[in-house]
Amino acid sequence: TFCLGAELRSLSVALVYRTALSLRAASAPPSTANLLSNDAQKLLDALPLIHLLWACPLMILVAALLLVDLAGVAALAGIGLLLTMIPLNLLLVRRLKAAR
Repeated sequence: TFCLGAELRSLSVALVYRTALSLRAASAPPSTANLLSNDAQKLLDALPLIHLLWACPLMILVAALLLVDLAGVAALAGIGLLLTMIPLNLLLVRRLKAAR
């Protein structure tokens, strides 16, 4: 996935520079190409994390099943606590975003 990300980054940077060169100098500030190049870098940084969208829930499910298998029914209390903390975490993240 790193090679694919590097290829996508180079393609998007080339497309950005081609577009920036085709624009007239008066219509676009000089920093436009730099900003768009930074966006291409962010795309490269995000590509390895895309697999976490499916892998993390699967790992949590497998870990919970193994915990129930090893500890029995008592493990359900810990899993329940984990599930009740999700809305609290979302609320905390929203408040931190608003404070920023």
